[in-house]
Amino acid sequence: MHPVIPCHPNRNLIHDPFIIVLSARRPRIWLRALGRWGTLCVLGLGFLFWASLSQALYHGFLRCSKGLGLEVRELCVTGRSRTKIQEIFWALKVKKGTIVWDMPLSQQKMALEKLPWVKKATLIRRYPSELRVQIQEKTPLALWQHQGLKHVLDESGHVIPGVVAEGPSPLMVITGQDSPQHFSAFYAKLHPFLEKLPKIKAATYLRSGRWNLYLKGGTLVKLPESQEKNALMTLITLLPSLSKQTSIDLRFPEAIILDPKPL
Repeated sequence: MHPVIPCHPNRNLIHDPFIIVLSARRPRIWLRALGRWGTLCVLGLGFLFWASLSQALYHGFLRCSKGLGLEVRELCVTGRSRTKIQEIFWALKVKKGTIVWDMPLSQQKMALEKLPWVKKATLIRRYPSELRVQIQEKTPLALWQHQGLKHVLDESGHVIPGVVAEGPSPLMVITGQDSPQHFSAFYAKLHPFLEKLPKIKAATYLRSGRWNLYLKGGTLVKLPESQEKNALMTLITLLPSLSKQTSIDLRFPEAIILDPKPL
């Protein structure tokens, strides 16, 4: 039981080993006559009256708004590329007769941002009859091959729920149990070198905490656990003379281990 703290320092408190009770005036005579259950019934009837009055006023405002033409007649959606327009309608739950001021924009925003491709949604009322929806979609960054499926990762390295790639894709394929959690940070280091490197077809995250890259043409590049940028700079410098290697091991800063292709 929570103690009742006095609002004024001059009010007296009756102390008990277990509770603190605030001294108060005795109930009015008519409340004492009604008793506990009678008082509750009176309060309940008062609440029902106020609720019915509020509902009547609310529906009256709705009818008045319809008469003034404040119904949603135009829905303007921008920024949509991969999100289906049907999904947006289902999330908004906008139908014929919906009043512009009566739409729960915060709930609609949450519903939109639960859609697979939507990163951020902004909703704006434009009176008298327009709702504008601005969509910012996620950017696909790579494909995570796991249990026979290629799941799409966004720019944060998160799996986009319910989205699976089928057929050829220009995106890099990554493998490894924990690769999605570590790929975003690794990609930030890799991105400045992508234009100078041959196309990276795949990357594997190993339990040791490092990455292997598979370049176009079949060359395997073994990167170190740290100092990946230095290793990539070394790779770019050496690649023109190492085009006939099946494996380039850059794990050790003091040595480069090459495995040439068989003749």
